[in-house]
Amino acid sequence: MAALAIALGTTVVDSATAPATALGAFSHEGVGPTMYQTNRAYTTPQKASPAGVTGTVDGINVRYSFNTANGAQPPGLTVSLCNLQRCVPITRSGQWTYDFTGDPANNTWWMTFYSSASTTYVFKPNPYYGGNYAYQVNYN
Repeated sequence: MAALAIALGTTVVDSATAPATALGAFSHEGVGPTMYQTNRAYTTPQKASPAGVTGTVDGINVRYSFNTANGAQPPGLTVSLCNLQRCVPITRSGQWTYDFTGDPANNTWWMTFYSSASTTYVFKPNPYYGGNYAYQVNYN
């Protein structure tokens, strides 16, 4: 997994290794988008950090799921967490990422889901229904 993280330019830490230096935290959660076809980006609503949040990001834990008869997740799925400065690939649900370290904690956040395929096609007989998603932002 470390090789994959290096190749993607991300820092991956298991959920059990949460940052110990965070002074505050907040989270956003919801139900992910329904994906109807390949080669199209689907996003969650953009959500602002709560009022009063200051400082910089220390680490973020990201979780997501799908609630569908088609299988666990769409083929060729890539998931990213985004803020106003950048989007960072998330390689698996439950991942801690430190790629936002130093970005303003008072920010706008959203997730993007994309199913890559050589040909664009509609998921049949059912779309991939988004399950619950959540991201916890720890900040200093």
